[in-house]
Amino acid sequence: FFQQDNALPHKSRQAKLWLEEQSSEFGVLPFPPDLNVIEHIWDAMNACTFLHVAMFRGSVCF
Repeated sequence: FFQQDNALPHKSRQAKLWLEEQSSEFGVLPFPPDLNVIEHIWDAMNACTFLHVAMFRGSVCF
């Protein structure tokens, strides 16, 4: 699997050239953000770290 999103390493000139050279091997699929697992992890970490700091001060969130 190959994930092409807006991360800086994926937008580099070198990455774009490589993808163009390999384009026959890759099909373009839509990018549904709800299927991007890391976004759910970042949301959970954000909620744990920033929203509950005062309530859980001194304890481990996970």
